[in-house]
This record gives sequence, structure tokens and C-alpha cells, in this order.
Amino acid sequence: MTLLLDVYGKLLSKSQFESMDLYYNQDFSLSEIASHMNKSRQGVRDSIKRGELILENAESSLKLIKKFSIIKNHLNLIKKLAIKAKSTSDSSLGSSNINIYIDRIIEIINKVNF
Repeated sequence: MTLLLDVYGKLLSKSQFESMDLYYNQDFSLSEIASHMNKSRQGVRDSIKRGELILENAESSLKLIKKFSIIKNHLNLIKKLAIKAKSTSDSSLGSSNINIYIDRIIEIINKVNF
């Protein structure tokens, strides 16, 4: 939920965002948030539940977090392949084996296009 709040938090009202931030990021209890925001405990709970639904619906529609995760995984693979290519070029295996790594890197980059 904290990641959803980071990515889609601007979709929430200021009150919803503050309630959710205090609850998920600051580890406040519902009672503490209610006291801090001069609201009822039930009002805070309802605000958080509505906020959760908004954030979950946004991710369900846009899938930005899922796409970010895929891109991050692909970049990690590219980094590993680049390190292997560098170590191959530094060894006596020669540059012909580097093309194997370069081809794989290109293949991974092509997968990132949505």
C-alpha cells in the first residue's frame, strides 16, 4: 500500500492522503490519526478504506507499478550481462563472445517496449 500511495497518492484528497500517510508510513493507529486530524476514529477508517480502493483501482487500470517492476528486472539483467561482457573482453576469450552478450541485451531491451 505504501508503494501505491507513493505512485498514485496525488489522486487522493489531502485528508485521505494525510490519513493514509500517517497510517501506512508513520505507523499511527486509527485513534492517533483521529486525534491528530480532529476526526472520529470511524471517519479516519472510512477515509483510509476509500483511499485504498482509489489506489487499487488506479493500479488495476494503469499498472504503473507492475510496469516499473518489469523494467527494473530487465535493467538488472542488462547490468549482469554487461558485467559479463566486460569481463569477457578483459579475458583472453576475445571480442567474438561479447556479441553473445550484446545480442541478449538487445533482446531484453526489445521486451521492455510496452
